Amino acid sequence: MSLKKPIEQQAAYVLHSRPYSETSLLIDVFTSGFGKLSLLAKGARRPRSMLGNVLQPFQPLLISCAGRGELLTLSSAELSQKVNLVFTGRTLMNAFYINELLMRLLQKHDPYPDLFESYGDALAGLHDAADKEWVLRLFEVRVLHALGYGLNLDVESVSGENIQAEAYYAYRPELGFVECDARESNGILIRGCSLLALSSGISPVDEGRKQILLETKILLRAVLGLYLGNKPLATRSLFKKSLQYAYN
Repeated sequence: MSLKKPIEQQAAYVLHSRPYSETSLLIDVFTSGFGKLSLLAKGARRPRSMLGNVLQPFQPLLISCAGRGELLTLSSAELSQKVNLVFTGRTLMNAFYINELLMRLLQKHDPYPDLFESYGDALAGLHDAADKEWVLRLFEVRVLHALGYGLNLDVESVSGENIQAEAYYAYRPELGFVECDARESNGILIRGCSLLALSSGISPVDEGRKQILLETKILLRAVLGLYLGNKPLATRSLFKKSLQYAYN
């Protein structure tokens, strides 16, 4: 990427950071207008630098940067608004999970303005919503849609008829959702009510909520796996280890 002019005051979030030399950081940010960028934050690790406190995950930022090639140089960063999104425990792992999804799936320098807005909504949902699992499912759907891999959650692929809540469907990557018998073993089995819940975005609250959450989690994990490849997500591995420690 060769910038014709510096990027000024661009809305952004830090997705990942790592030390670079004794005083600097390499950071990956998700921006509203330029997508994912890799930046060199010179001096950010110095004791008196304010950048170290600002360049934290989950904080809405305004950044400025310039340069040529894949790695740009950060010139300034500040909080765009005062927020108090403090994540702990499982919710913190969930927040890092959505960061890792974006790190793995987004191409650098491709803008995703709608997904940028959805990311901010997902962070707010993880902080405030009662049903945090549902926040994750909806964000996963929006990631797939932004990448051009959106699922048709309303129409049966073969007949073109509307999804029916009481029917069963098998997800087949080459086709989509195909109506089937409840004992279908070819593909990922999911009920129509689960697909319609994802389509509406409304959190399930009835007695079938647990089953809907389970079915949609299995479905979206499999679909995302098609694009994530064989390398496991680090956040899933860390979460499994944390559960082992908790019960040992």
